[in-house]
Amino acid sequence: MPLPRNLMQITICVCACAMVIVTGCQSTRRQPRLLSFSETVEPESTAEFNQSLSRPDVQQVAFQDEDELEVAVGLIPLSIDDETIAPNRPRESEFSAIDTGVTLQELEQLLLSSHPEILKAQSQLSGLTGKKLQAGLSPNPNVGIIADDINAADGAGRYGVFFGQKVIRGGKLGLAESVVCSELDVAGNQLDATRQRLLIDLRQRYYNVLLAQESVRQTRELTEVLKKSVNVSEKLFEAEEIAKAPVLRSQVELQNSIMLARQAENQRTAATRRLAALLGESEVAFESLAGDVRDASPMDDFELAFDQMLANHPELSATIANTERARRELAQQRAVPISDVTWQTSVQYDFTTDELVGGFQVGLPIPKYNRNQGAIFQAQQNIQTSIHAADQKVLELRDRLTTAWSNYVDAKIQLETLDRELLPKAAEALELASEGYRQGETPYLELLSAQQLFATTKLGYLKKLRQRWQYNVEIRGLISNL
Repeated sequence: MPLPRNLMQITICVCACAMVIVTGCQSTRRQPRLLSFSETVEPESTAEFNQSLSRPDVQQVAFQDEDELEVAVGLIPLSIDDETIAPNRPRESEFSAIDTGVTLQELEQLLLSSHPEILKAQSQLSGLTGKKLQAGLSPNPNVGIIADDINAADGAGRYGVFFGQKVIRGGKLGLAESVVCSELDVAGNQLDATRQRLLIDLRQRYYNVLLAQESVRQTRELTEVLKKSVNVSEKLFEAEEIAKAPVLRSQVELQNSIMLARQAENQRTAATRRLAALLGESEVAFESLAGDVRDASPMDDFELAFDQMLANHPELSATIANTERARRELAQQRAVPISDVTWQTSVQYDFTTDELVGGFQVGLPIPKYNRNQGAIFQAQQNIQTSIHAADQKVLELRDRLTTAWSNYVDAKIQLETLDRELLPKAAEALELASEGYRQGETPYLELLSAQQLFATTKLGYLKKLRQRWQYNVEIRGLISNL
């Protein structure tokens, strides 16, 4: 028999709703963009350097210990100029931002804009904004087809559609959104901590390159001076004015100086490559860095530095934000037992009576057995855990600051002693020995000893300067937001 007109309308509506549910929305997925740092490093030639020293090759070591650089000569002009330090420069790379006289600020901007670890943390932080949006969204409504009493009492039964919705109570959506907001705070502080750590590493490598450049210059000056000493000693020996022992000693000193110069050049190359590796490049091409290795801000008050660290350090801020997140999770878990309401309405056509039948139902769970007690207890303990973690972080940071501060003060004391006492006296001793030798009053061995003393004192100054910078940068990273 033909269907009634109102039933045909109901059937059309049901089919339309089913098409919407089944079809949905199409979406396209973008392919991820891959970053590549596949540039290769060309081997450097040392022929030009060997020719400049006119001595046999000395094997280079990739990372020579700085303690082996024991002698240098000449006064130390501690401001780094644009003089070409290395005769064998790295080849030009695509890293065009680095050029002669590149500054620390330029390197920092490059690091912050291109380092993969920072970009990864930024992506994770951006992803949490989507999680925050999702946490505050209400559940979708339900729609479908309903049928009852099919073939009952020789009738076709009742057919129709229903529509339902779940209502979230207890402010659960807002609480879930607030938890994600606290996760955003934690992720933001972790991003700052990542930036801080990488900037500290960058600054330490930057000053290592500056000091390596200065070591190259000092050891080359020493080589040139010792060449002249060898020539003088050989002429004096030929004139039978000195014995052969001073000649052999000057030749040994020259060979040691050549070896030290090669090692200093290798250390400069290694420091340069380590700086390039941090910046994500296979190699960095430049003649010299712009900077002054003596330009360090003084630090005198440990307790003031500790207070600044507590106020500014991102790792501590992240632990505090994590405590707030735990508190918000506790509030969220306490709201879980508040029952959500689910309602549903329906309309059906009864083929037996040729009538429309409506329906409505409302339901909610009764929190009799499960009142989320376990999750609430766990959330309470998570708060205590995060509080203890924050206290532990304070102790850890104070220990790091104490160690770095002690090492910094030691290097500072030794540096001041070298600068005010030892270097001037070594320079004066060398000057007196040179003048006495010119007047024939000082033996040649004493002149060599004075040169050795002055050179050793100078390079010791460079070593202490490197240590002071290392701990200075570490302390600055602890007490301030770089």
